[in-house]
Amino acid sequence: MRGLEDMSVAGHDGSDVAASIKLTTMAQPASEIGRIAARKNIGSRRKKTLDEPRTIIQTVLTPGDTTRPIAHE
Repeated sequence: MRGLEDMSVAGHDGSDVAASIKLTTMAQPASEIGRIAARKNIGSRRKKTLDEPRTIIQTVLTPGDTTRPIAHE
């Protein structure tokens, strides 16, 4: 049986709490995602062809103390 030291935990969207406990997180720009989704929704309701049907959003990985490499036995 493995112990807690063999487990990794990661969160998403970052926060002050995550930073205070050194949690590994992947932050996403929620406001930008909302603006893009609204613009695409309005365009599709107006029957406009989307110039960019798929959008890749840049995220930020903030490594913390809660993840580590996988140990192979």
